This record gives sequence, C-alpha cells and structure tokens, in this order.
Amino acid sequence: MESIFHQLVAALHESPLSTDVLDQIVVLLQQQTDQSASSFVTSTHPSLLILERWAWELFSQESHLWIDEPSCQQLFRTLAIFNEKLIFNCGEIDMEKKGSLLFSVTIEQVNSVFMHIERSTYDNDPFIAFISIWFDNHAKFAFDNLEYTSPIINYIGRYVFNKYIKSKEYKIFLTQLRQPHLSHTIFTTKFLFYIATCPSYFNLYLVHEAKMFYDYADDIVQCFSEDYLEIIRVHSYSVASWSKELVSCIARHISLTVGCCWLDGENQPHMKAVFPTEKAVHDHFE
Repeated sequence: MESIFHQLVAALHESPLSTDVLDQIVVLLQQQTDQSASSFVTSTHPSLLILERWAWELFSQESHLWIDEPSCQQLFRTLAIFNEKLIFNCGEIDMEKKGSLLFSVTIEQVNSVFMHIERSTYDNDPFIAFISIWFDNHAKFAFDNLEYTSPIINYIGRYVFNKYIKSKEYKIFLTQLRQPHLSHTIFTTKFLFYIATCPSYFNLYLVHEAKMFYDYADDIVQCFSEDYLEIIRVHSYSVASWSKELVSCIARHISLTVGCCWLDGENQPHMKAVFPTEKAVHDHFE
C-alpha cells in the first residue's frame, strides 16, 4: 500500500492531473480506520507531506478552476477528514510529526489564500469553505497541543484579527446574529468564516501568545462585549432549536470572550467591563 500511495502522490504533479489518481488517493485515505491511521502515517509520512503541501499549492494558486472538479473536491474533503483523524486518533504519532503535516504551508501561500478570500464576491464560495475546514483543523490540533508552536499560527492569528474581526463586515454579521429568528440562509460560507473560523483562530493565537493578550483584549471587549451579551440573551430562549451553524458561531464567541476574561489577571478588568454589576452577571447566567 505504501508503494502505491507514493506513486499516486508523485503523479499529482503531472500534467494534466488525472482524476483516476485523485480517486485512488481518496480510496486509500478512506480505508484508514482509527486503528490503522497511525501505522499509515508512520509508513507514508514523506508522501503525506507531499500531499499536504500539494493541497496548499492548489489553494494558493491564482486560478481555482480545480474547485469545479468533483474528484478534486472529494479529495480535499477526504483529506480534511483524515487530518482530523490524525489530530485525535493517532496518539502514537508525535506532536511534531503531526504538526509538520498540518502546518505544511508558507506565509506566501497564506497571503495568496487571504487575497482570494478578499476578492471573492460569492457568499457561498466553496474555496472559503475548504479554507475554513483547514483553519479549523489547525485550531483543533493546536488547542489539543498547547505546547506546539508555529509562526503560521501567529501570522494567521494576527491577520484574521486585523483584517476580518476588526472589519465592518464582521460587525454587520454580528448584528445579524443578534436577531431572534434566523433564517438558515444567513449561514453562508463567508458568514461562517468570519463569525466562526476567524474568532476560533484568533483565540488560538491569544492562548499561544499570552504576552500579546493585552494588546488585543481591550479591543475585543470594547467592540464586541455588547454583541456577545445580546446574542446570548436573545438565543438563550431557543437552545433546543439551535442549528449546528448557530452552535458553532455562539461557541466560538463564548470561547473568545471567556478567553479574554480568563487571561485577565488578578484584577479582572475585562471581566468587570463585560459584567459591570452583579445583576449583569446574574442576568447572563440565569
């Protein structure tokens, strides 16, 4: 199997790209169970690294014609699922080896990805959906391995805060989320990237770079604490009917706000800013 996988991955750089090669890689990845994944990673790590880098190469290309190719989409979906299995079910694989696969991207490639997101005018751009999955897997791994460090985490964390979280569009999306009766159509891929993926990645950055906490926490609390409290208040009456998208958005904002308060220090200035009175605390947790 290892030899076949190596040959298939090597063929990814041939032109034209063969859909049969993509389909065979999908089959091999799908065959890996929770029990076999560690052994597979150990025996095919060099080829897996090539595959992961190839994925980022496609993500960072100027042209994204591949996004319309079903076999390519299926490979990315399968690779994302395999990566999640790598994160949570491959305890025999050391942290650095996992990180080498998951963070096999350059700053230049990340910038190309962000450029495409910012140029996109399609609210349900499938490219943004794929990038969100990749960034979410970054966060899952790094939260599960807090001692892991990577300049990619720091770079993306700072970027999403300055470019997306502080943007007018982010505030507009938060205002929409404050409405009590949300149509499912509100949860576009762009909306979820802004309101779920970006806060999660930025929170990851804060956890990994605690020394930068006070440079950002004031902005977070000042700009978004009112939105946070109103979102929780409005939707607390309909928890049973929350969609998975709403759960994701609210959970990420709880995590971000709590993160700002958790790293607050003894005097808890941000906790007091979010909850200035005992009544505010009582109303929130009631």
